[in-house]
Amino acid sequence: MAQFSEYRSRTDDTDYRPRVSYVMATKNHGEQLKKALENVREFIQPADELIIVDGGSTDCTAAVIEENRDIITIFDSEPDFGEAHALNKAIYLSRGRYIKPLDDADYLYPDMMHKLIDVFDEHPDADAIQCGGEAWDMRGPQPVFDGLRYLPAQMAPTPIAIFANTLCSLGLIVRRTAMERIGGVSSNYRAVDADLTCRLIECDCVLRYLDVKLFRWNIHPHSGINEGGNYSHDFALINLRLGNWKDFMRHEPEFFLSLTKGAIDSEDQALAHWIWIAALLARSPLRYAYVPIYWMASQLLKLRRLIKGPPPGSMHDDKHQWTGRLR
Repeated sequence: MAQFSEYRSRTDDTDYRPRVSYVMATKNHGEQLKKALENVREFIQPADELIIVDGGSTDCTAAVIEENRDIITIFDSEPDFGEAHALNKAIYLSRGRYIKPLDDADYLYPDMMHKLIDVFDEHPDADAIQCGGEAWDMRGPQPVFDGLRYLPAQMAPTPIAIFANTLCSLGLIVRRTAMERIGGVSSNYRAVDADLTCRLIECDCVLRYLDVKLFRWNIHPHSGINEGGNYSHDFALINLRLGNWKDFMRHEPEFFLSLTKGAIDSEDQALAHWIWIAALLARSPLRYAYVPIYWMASQLLKLRRLIKGPPPGSMHDDKHQWTGRLR
């Protein structure tokens, strides 16, 4: 049965706008959630709100929420379609000027969290700020330091550089107006933080980098990054959306074709392989072979279309003309 609790413990004024909306998605991570809420107590302020969306947990999550209801503004628990769906629900329920994603298994350094909010207040031109942090591998008997996520001092803080070097939603805070602009995140992605940052870049939002160690990202066995196939698929699409062809072309042709989800006719796949090879050659010392191979592939494609005609149902098929309006 769905559980929905709205505490509104700080104010009953519907016109009141909190400073920061801390939003968290969780499911069956009750013991870790308890530690995460202990961390939230270290930095949440009376002017903030905390919204937790649970995917219908069957463990001790409900008890942990009850123990911490004094800092929780809204708790919503019902089956959902994954982390992205839960995060969108939390975003839609939030009212804060800034929206800060949290995780149920990680840690934010309180002093740096306070500094981040102060810096955001001082830079009204920024739509979002990404901070640095540290990663720890928690999959063994002892935590192992797995490196820092930060933007090197010699690197220009372009949105793509920030994305490539510091990607982690724990380090990200987004202005509400920017979140409204990008429309939340897509439920088609397991790499929710990658999609969120990509959307900010696609919509030309002003993304800034603050060089502080804000978070400790704990990589547990259940962490999404361990889903290799799903994450590879997501990041291939992200690289495609951002025009990062160098990384996108590292995948095999079969992987590229799988992303089309049947959009390419099976009889055209051989031609797609030729085009793929031509694109690879364009980055090699044999780059001058690119033009003739691409030309040959395109001519073969035209010849096939001429002989067989357009695929049934295509926009060029006389039997399926577009009317220019909805039917």
